[in-house]
Amino acid sequence: TESLIDLTKSTNIDVSNVSFDSDGQPTFDGTDDYIDFGNDSRFDLRRQVTMELWFKLDALPSSWTNIFGKMNAAGDTSTRCYTVFINSSGYIHFTNYSSGVQYVLDTTNFISTGNWYHWVGTINRDTAEMKTYVNGTANNARSGIPTADMQVNTESLRIGYEGSTYSRLNGKVPVARLYNRVLSADEVEQNFKAYKNRFDI
Repeated sequence: TESLIDLTKSTNIDVSNVSFDSDGQPTFDGTDDYIDFGNDSRFDLRRQVTMELWFKLDALPSSWTNIFGKMNAAGDTSTRCYTVFINSSGYIHFTNYSSGVQYVLDTTNFISTGNWYHWVGTINRDTAEMKTYVNGTANNARSGIPTADMQVNTESLRIGYEGSTYSRLNGKVPVARLYNRVLSADEVEQNFKAYKNRFDI
């Protein structure tokens, strides 16, 4: 019940538009690959969200690319429930939306091509906070976001897709988790340590 995608295993996931490498890891070609989890009421997270990724880029986007998020296929700001974008400068743009306003927390510039990274972002509308972590360590934080519910909609949750507006994801995302609660700093560090040897970090 905590990691909605990873643990419930009852979501129909469309992987027909993505390839897999010899280790079974989803590989996105930067042209037309993506994964679609569809829309499910369990993805209607209004109060607390944690998004977690392991990823490696083969190329940075020309401007932006969506790596993980729930929004329409064009990536329109007003449809972004909770989303993770990568900027061409090598930082993550973490967003959520409510009452006509997008709330953003950017990481520092940390992404280089060819390297594995663990990233976690949390949104807590109960405490009015957003936080990000990179490789198990706190990276950035923001307070003062609204305590009202985040918006929900009928858009799909996807990896690596945002229509023709921005670049497509070029790289690998073997782990993508969505939680209906806020992970603690200790839990984030624990999750990083559980996988870091697999990715030679």
